[in-house]
Amino acid sequence: LKGRMSQTRPLSPVLSVVIPTYNERENAERFIPKLADAFRDIPHEIIVVDDSSPDGTAAAVRGLAGRYPIELVVRRGRGGFASALRDGYDRARGDVILSIDVDGSFPASDARAVYAALVAGQDLVIGSRHSVGSHFPAPTPELKIRRFSSAWENRLLRWLTGIPLHDFTANCRALRRSLWERLQPREETSFFLVEMVLLAAARGASIGEVPVTFAERASGTTKINHVIEIPRALFRAATFVLRHRTGRGWH
Repeated sequence: LKGRMSQTRPLSPVLSVVIPTYNERENAERFIPKLADAFRDIPHEIIVVDDSSPDGTAAAVRGLAGRYPIELVVRRGRGGFASALRDGYDRARGDVILSIDVDGSFPASDARAVYAALVAGQDLVIGSRHSVGSHFPAPTPELKIRRFSSAWENRLLRWLTGIPLHDFTANCRALRRSLWERLQPREETSFFLVEMVLLAAARGASIGEVPVTFAERASGTTKINHVIEIPRALFRAATFVLRHRTGRGWH
């Protein structure tokens, strides 16, 4: 991955926050100020990677850039969630990289808790929706199904991999940039989040999690098809584990 990063970029901000967006104008206008306020006492940059959203997300973010330390990256076409995160991580100048969804499903205060846990000594910290102390309200049948499927997906991932985490798939996570440079993930789907954990574990990184609150997005619709992504994640995790146990490596 070092070949994709500039080795001369200064490491001035302590924290780089990466936010992938597609058709998230209202959420970006609402959430980014809250996020910046949560880290107001910490030098930081906010990297928004937008896939040419037709709803004006990029224009809304540009409007915020005068008040907050925002770098906007507008990509042509829909590169997707995983590649947006990868591009944002590669651009990060901070010693710590934190990524989070812009839809408000994870509160900014929990992002701060994840950051604090990483600074306390971990290499990778995930905000867990399924740990003791977490809160995942499900007032509708649809959300109850999502909570149930997410919990069981993560239980199966824990069983398959032997990694004692309760949540492999939440995009409220922080890692050291030095670890990111060693991971070299290849995934182009939402399994990218699981792949990060597997590669970090294979490289001997210390991994932790903190309980967080997960709520329904403030507006808009999710871009992830859980019916497709959950079986795919389990299959690919099993493939990763098999390769590791047979000595073929994690790629």
